[in-house]
Amino acid sequence: MTTKLISIYFLLTSYNIKHADIVLAQVVLECGWQVDSKNVIERNNILGYCSNMEFKSIEACIFQVSIWQRKYYYGGDYYEFLECIYKGSKGDCKRYAADQNYINKLKQIHSRLFPNS
Repeated sequence: MTTKLISIYFLLTSYNIKHADIVLAQVVLECGWQVDSKNVIERNNILGYCSNMEFKSIEACIFQVSIWQRKYYYGGDYYEFLECIYKGSKGDCKRYAADQNYINKLKQIHSRLFPNS
C-alpha cells in the first residue's frame, strides 16, 4: 500500500467512515493505485462524486463521504448497500455505480489492499 493510500485510510478512519477499508478500495477503483487521477489532482475528488464536483481538500471530500453515509447507510453488508442504496419509486434499486462489475472489482482491490482480512 502506498504512503498516499495509508494517509487516506487514516483520514477515512479519523472521520469515522464506516467500512473505511471498502471505501479505500473505492478510492483505488475511482482514482488508481497512485491516487493521481484528474479528479484528484484538479478537484480533490477521491471518489468521483458527480465527476466534476470540486472540494477544497481531500479532507473535505472525506467529510462529504461521512455526510453521505449518515444519509443513506443504516448498517449491514456494505457491498449489498452499494448494490442497492435505496429503492426508487418503482421499487428499483439505485446503485452506487452503473458498472455491473463494480462490486467484484471492489472485492478484488480490497483483497490486494488487505490480504489478511
